[in-house]
Amino acid sequence: MSLSANAVRNSLAYAFYRDVPTNATTRPSQRVHIEDVSVVVSPELEAAKAAMRKYVRVAKRLRFKLKYNATEDQS
Repeated sequence: MSLSANAVRNSLAYAFYRDVPTNATTRPSQRVHIEDVSVVVSPELEAAKAAMRKYVRVAKRLRFKLKYNATEDQS
């Protein structure tokens, strides 16, 4: 099972945040931001995400058409 890039980035950021003190005296240079953590995403994962987005778009369009046709037939 592969993790999404966001899940990996968030878990890495959490590991950094856990080790950095978060009290009011923390200097900005000590804070770790999620944007600073880079994750290399495989082309296979990107292709799978693109296919999933296409599938979701088609499913939404089909659901809308079915709903619209059903309401049109009832009138």
